[in-house]
Amino acid sequence: MTGWSTRAARPDEPDATLMLREYMAEMVRRWYGRPERPGEVDAALAEDPSDDLAPPTGLLVLARRDGRLAGCAGPGGSRAGPN
Repeated sequence: MTGWSTRAARPDEPDATLMLREYMAEMVRRWYGRPERPGEVDAALAEDPSDDLAPPTGLLVLARRDGRLAGCAGPGGSRAGPN
């Protein structure tokens, strides 16, 4: 039987950092149609560190399948901050 679970996480947590790096690498592969270059993901994460996915401006959710990291979602992030 397959079990899915989700939980909120801060973007600077180790599991969240791992998933955000993989997400950024996948975006490079999709956008440019090539593997990411050395340092490219680090540079992109430094430019856009995902800190807006932490409360109060946003939320980062990690998904696990059978206890293993399987994905992430970051709804609601906003660089402008709360109104």
